[in-house]
Amino acid sequence: MNADGTFPERLPCPLTDDEVRQRGELLAMTLAEIAEIEEEFALERQRIRGEIKRRRERARGLTGEVSTRTEIREVACVRRILPDDERVEIVRVDTGEVVRTRPLTPEERQEALFPSIGPPLAGPNARLPVNREHERGRD
Repeated sequence: MNADGTFPERLPCPLTDDEVRQRGELLAMTLAEIAEIEEEFALERQRIRGEIKRRRERARGLTGEVSTRTEIREVACVRRILPDDERVEIVRVDTGEVVRTRPLTPEERQEALFPSIGPPLAGPNARLPVNREHERGRD
């Protein structure tokens, strides 16, 4: 309360036409800012959801590795053709463990019967050339 006994109180007061126009412009600017911030928020929310998704995928992979005590790695393997059993074994080079067995394909069956007709000298199933140096002196 003031010395004269008056005190301030917040009460409705009529606006002039100019004040209404100013408030309208301010309202339009404020609504535009809100729309811009909402758009930024939506983009940021998408980015954060992507980050969460990537981390969940990583956590799933790590959970599997921890629970199985294994991880998937590139390991050198060889193909072993067993014509008598009509099957092919895929064998780890480092441990000698058979990791997969499957039936012979028709091409592999031919290769087992006629080794000289085997695959070309390139690729994972390539045949190594035969060392024939001992035959050179016979010409």
